[in-house]
Amino acid sequence: MDFTFVKLKSLSVFHMFEGINWPNVALLMSDWPEGTRGKLAITKAGKPKSREQLGYYYGHILPKAHESFRKSGEFTVTISSRGKVVNLPLSEKTVDIFLKDRYGHWKGEYKGKGDMNMAECAAFEDWSIMWLAKFYNCHILPADKDWNKKEKNEQKKIT
Repeated sequence: MDFTFVKLKSLSVFHMFEGINWPNVALLMSDWPEGTRGKLAITKAGKPKSREQLGYYYGHILPKAHESFRKSGEFTVTISSRGKVVNLPLSEKTVDIFLKDRYGHWKGEYKGKGDMNMAECAAFEDWSIMWLAKFYNCHILPADKDWNKKEKNEQKKIT
């Protein structure tokens, strides 16, 4: 999220954001000439999720989870939201919602995958793998951390 501003004689920007060290911001901008245009960027802490990380979840963990639910005879997925219990028909999408809901209950805060950074997404994926193993006897191999090196070596062999 970006906020544009123009520096005036004194720093008078967005005091509505808590936790920002405004004196430090003012110090950093003190040598800018009056009238300098700038941009204040507010981003999530931590590295963003990677495509590979999301691919592993949506291409490997989620299909295995859906298959395990189906094999156990489940036809619906029960999700609790805002004090209400809802039964949804079994699909990969509802299994995804279910896993995020269970993780949120376990962790004490619900976060959608869109709001997770790389570390939070990895923790969610690890928890999902362990939860599925415990409750559905679903064994999912961990992600291969060296997949990229192996792929490059395979390409070298081909050329």
